[in-house]
This record gives sequence, C-alpha cells and structure tokens, in this order.
Amino acid sequence: MRKLIFSIILIVLIVIGLTLLTGYIQEKNKPKKSVYTKIETLEKLPIKLENMGDVECKAYKIPESTEKYLKEKSEFSSIYKHKKFVVYIKDDKLSFAKDYASTLEKISNDKKYQKHYNFATRKAKIKITTMSAWNRRMMKKAKQKIPADVMTIADGKTKLDFIQTCGNFCIVNPAKNQIISLKGDPKKESEKFEYVLDKYKRW
Repeated sequence: MRKLIFSIILIVLIVIGLTLLTGYIQEKNKPKKSVYTKIETLEKLPIKLENMGDVECKAYKIPESTEKYLKEKSEFSSIYKHKKFVVYIKDDKLSFAKDYASTLEKISNDKKYQKHYNFATRKAKIKITTMSAWNRRMMKKAKQKIPADVMTIADGKTKLDFIQTCGNFCIVNPAKNQIISLKGDPKKESEKFEYVLDKYKRW
C-alpha cells in the first residue's frame, strides 16, 4: 500500500515538474518584444556654437532601444562604432541636396576630417513598412516568408524617430550615444557644415 501511495505521489510530482519545465521553455523561447523609446532632447549643446544665424543646432540623447536598432538593424550598423559619423540627405532631384553633396563630398575627402568622421548618405524619401508581432507569428506558422524590408512596429517607430531627429544633416557620436542636428534653411545649413564639423572634431 505504501509503495502504491509513494508511486502515485512520485508520478504527480513528475507531472507537475514537466508542466513547469514546459512552461519555462515556452516562455524562454518566446520572441522578445521590440521596445520603442523616443529620442530625448538635451538642454545644452556639448560644445557651444557661435554665429549660427538662423540655423539652429540641437543635441539629443540616444536611448538604448535606438542604439540597439542603429547597431544591429539600420543601414548605419557597419559604422556605428566609436568613431563619429555624419548622415546627410543625397538626392539629385532636390537643389539643396546637391549643395549638401558638393560641400560634404569635398569635406569627406579631406584627411583632417576623415580622421574624426565617417560619412553616410540617406534618401530624402524613406519608406517604412511594419507588421505586428501577431501577424508575423501567423505568417511563420503558415510558413510564409516575411519580406526583408518589413519591420516590427517598434523598429519602424525607432527608425522614423531617428530620421526626424537627424533631419537633413546630423552628426552621431556612438561613444556618447548623442546626436547633433542642424535645423533651419537647408541652403544656410550647408554654409555651416565645415564650421560645425571643425568645432565637433574633439567631441
């Protein structure tokens, strides 16, 4: 009789243990949710700028979610390291973008700037396609391939936030997780590029 009771208790404990283990494995294997945190505006510039006229310069703090996106999933992942990099619009259809290109291509070929900066371009118009986590799971269950350009909703928001923060021209400092962005008349902005890049070489 005792053996029977012991066997029943043992079986119950095994079933409970397996149930808990299965639940743990399922929870562990669940895809982690992407998180979106808005980029924060800093009150002061890391380095003061003078004689900027109508061109405003702003500083921003990159949150952990944006850092992770830029490092792992963005078109800037290969240069998101310790060296600062410049992101600017390149589009032959926009007159101000042509001014940007002619000015920044000269600067990017100058060794004194190459020492401190990498340079990257982006298109003026950005298409962002997102899909909810539920729809992604349904497509995977149906063994349907999710297009490479389809992003999670959180990644889509993160990318849009970065683009809007960066504007037409910005400097990103991965070591400090900060962004410096120019806001104003694009034609006047291009006149300030060399000055700003000179001031922020040691940032």
